[in-house]
Amino acid sequence: MRAAAVLAAIVGVGAVWREGEHEQDPVVTKEYLASKYRVEMPPIMGRSNCGDGKRCVALVSMLGLYSFERPSDSLLNCTETNPNVITPECEYYFGTLGNLIHHKNRLRKEARKSDYVIDMVLIHDDTVPQFAVDQIRALGVRTMGIPVMAKRLACRGFVKKNPRTRVYMEMCDKYDFNLQRFPQIALRMFLMSMKPIALGMTGYERVMFADVDAFMDGGRGAIDALDYTYNHENVGLLSNMDRFSPVNAGIWVAKPSLEAVDIWLSDIKMGFNSELGWGGYGQIKKIWQKDFVKSPDAKSRIYDKYGVGNDPAWEDIKGSWNFLGAQMDQGLLFHIFALKMKNLHFMNTMNYVIPQSEGVTNATGIVSSGFNHYASHPKPWSANVCIKEHHRFKPEDYLKVIKAVSKEVRAIAYYFKDQNPVLNSCATYLHNLARQCRLQMMNKNEEGWYKKVMGAPSA
Repeated sequence: MRAAAVLAAIVGVGAVWREGEHEQDPVVTKEYLASKYRVEMPPIMGRSNCGDGKRCVALVSMLGLYSFERPSDSLLNCTETNPNVITPECEYYFGTLGNLIHHKNRLRKEARKSDYVIDMVLIHDDTVPQFAVDQIRALGVRTMGIPVMAKRLACRGFVKKNPRTRVYMEMCDKYDFNLQRFPQIALRMFLMSMKPIALGMTGYERVMFADVDAFMDGGRGAIDALDYTYNHENVGLLSNMDRFSPVNAGIWVAKPSLEAVDIWLSDIKMGFNSELGWGGYGQIKKIWQKDFVKSPDAKSRIYDKYGVGNDPAWEDIKGSWNFLGAQMDQGLLFHIFALKMKNLHFMNTMNYVIPQSEGVTNATGIVSSGFNHYASHPKPWSANVCIKEHHRFKPEDYLKVIKAVSKEVRAIAYYFKDQNPVLNSCATYLHNLARQCRLQMMNKNEEGWYKKVMGAPSA
């Protein structure tokens, strides 16, 4: 044990050592991770509802804003409600508020008959202004800030593995992560690579992650997914499948694990390219269904519309790690759970089956995640929703969710009355979008169509 104590002192405070055969393997603690990576796991702010004997779960989403402005200024104009002039930052923030309020209302209705107590937690980076964080906590949603050192770790790892990129080390070490310093494609990659920080929420028995463009559909899918993770001990991650990737990182359920966080931090520190993948793993077999082909309006393989010149890092698909999202959230989750921990399970939510292999199991009984995921564009809160066509969703699909969400946001805005002008603007904005979708569904040649759109009875 003396040798173990000396080694613990060398590695850092917080490394706890197992007795017996595996005495050389540390039990991972948050202090150990902070010493090893200089990234402290942040606290979750706000009151938890857990503690009444029910299973304790976090429903987690993530928010970051791509802005030229300082965080304190990025949402100052969010009292505007006209979809034609609203800023992209306010548009996305309104959508996030709508998502959180919708799920808060849904969980409240289900609480009495559920075996679970589900806290809502929003992970955010420092691009989200403090008044917005305070506003979200006032809605009863807990919050957790992403340490900027985690982004710097990911940035440095990326540059090390991609020396020809136009992102360079000084940017990683000194600059704020905003559009003044970084191309949006890089900001998105670093932000999406932060999703696995949710795996460190060890105060919860399970973490259910859902992107802010995923809305509960009212079915039992989410509960069935949670039940599955309790009924099968070897589940580390239960994820949706994806046609263009082995893992869909938009919706998943995981058992919190600091060992998984250790792998994640090691991965982003080491960096990624398409030949070595994450963790220097090397070549992998293709188990996803379709090769990723970028959309016509994209300038890179990760859907960047704004372009960054001809930076070769964004077109790196020469290796086997060339699936959609390989260089960020989807590649990280695949490496952590399929290749390292070997406990990745797939929901059977599509009409094909991922080939089963060591570390990969098909949960054939889970046929729904419980969410409708409005991936790609437009989003349910986009100013051009129901006007611009979506490859999957129709105006009536959008109207179903927008109508419910706008009603719920208006009720909360009325509760706060004149205390919160941004929330009032959000309610008006979403109401206008619902009316816009009704307009798109109407037959304009029908008698009385305009009165119906405006909510008045026809003659």
